Amino acid sequence: MKRYMLYLSLTVLILVAFTACDEVDGASTIANETEPAHAAFTYQEQVLIQDQAQDPAEQTVSWQEAYAYKLFSYVQQPIHEPDTPDAQWRFMVHDINQNGIPELFVVLYYNGRVDHRYVYTFVDDSIDRLKTNISNSRFTSGGIILPPNGEPGIVRVISAGHVVGYDKYTLHGTTLSRTTNGDVTQSVDSFRINTHPTTETEFEYVFGPRDQKVWLTLHEITGPNVADIIFGW
Repeated sequence: MKRYMLYLSLTVLILVAFTACDEVDGASTIANETEPAHAAFTYQEQVLIQDQAQDPAEQTVSWQEAYAYKLFSYVQQPIHEPDTPDAQWRFMVHDINQNGIPELFVVLYYNGRVDHRYVYTFVDDSIDRLKTNISNSRFTSGGIILPPNGEPGIVRVISAGHVVGYDKYTLHGTTLSRTTNGDVTQSVDSFRINTHPTTETEFEYVFGPRDQKVWLTLHEITGPNVADIIFGW
C-alpha cells in the first residue's frame, strides 16, 4: 500500500507539473473550458501531493525527497531553446565518489543528442549543485560511461565525426573536476591522452575498452521513474 501511494502521489504530481508547464508556455488553449486536472483528485490525494512537493529547504528531508523535488521543479520550467523547441529534461543518477549517496544529473535531451546541464549532490542534509564544467551548453552525440575496474568518477564521451573525445571527472566535496582527457581518431586508430600520443592499451587502461562501455541511462522525468530509480535506489 505504501509503494502504491508513492506511485500515485508521484504520478499525480508529474501530471500537475506538466499542466503547469502548458499554462506557462501558453499551450493550453482550453483552460477556461475544462476542469483543471487537479480538481478531480480527492482531498487526501491533494494533501499527499503537497507533502511530497514540499520545498526541501523548509524541512529535514532525505536525498530521495530532495532529488524528487528538484526534478519536478525542472518539469515546471519552460525550456528556452529556440533551435530545439522539443528538447526535454531528463535525469540520471550515479554515485560518483562511491560514498553511498548518488549524484543527480539533469540533462537536456533532443533527438538522440544530449547536453549535460547540471549535476547535484546531497551533503549535510541539503542538495547542492556541483561546481563543474561538464556542461558544454550545446547538444552533442555521446553520454557518460563508468571508468574501468570499478574506479570512482565518470567519463564523458563526445562523438564528433571520426573523432571521439573522452573526459574523466572525479568528485571532491562539491567540485566535479576534469582530471584527464583523451581522444581517438577512429579512421586511423590514433590515440592521445592529455594531447600526447599513446598506445591503445594505455588509452584503454585509463578510459576502458572501447567496445565495452557501460553507459549511464537517461530517464524521463515521470512519477513511476522517480519512484523506481530515486526512491528505489
